[in-house]
Amino acid sequence: MDRSPITVTVPGSQRKGRARSFIRGAHIAHYTPEKTRAHEGLIRRAALDQLGDKPAVEQPVEFSLRADFAVPPFWPPRKQQLALAGDIRSRKRPDLDNVLKNWLDGLSGASFVDDALIVQI
Repeated sequence: MDRSPITVTVPGSQRKGRARSFIRGAHIAHYTPEKTRAHEGLIRRAALDQLGDKPAVEQPVEFSLRADFAVPPFWPPRKQQLALAGDIRSRKRPDLDNVLKNWLDGLSGASFVDDALIVQI
């Protein structure tokens, strides 16, 4: 059983957009916003490129995500320096749980069969 880590890198970040709803006849339908689907596609493609011909994992998975965000350019220079040093962090969007959801949905079916296999994040 191969337990070597798989590293997938995708530049840019996209939070998981809220599903949109609309009425079609007498039914309510839902769809994922295009920006979200496009970013999930980038993640999926990068994972498939990394995996090559290896099949998606069907065993419990430990998932690790590192998301680096740019320091807001409108922050004063002193605050930017503190942020670059790691002493302060932005509390604005995109919030990490929505970024995480986007990655898990993008990797599901490509790196692992289903995100229900994730036992540790």
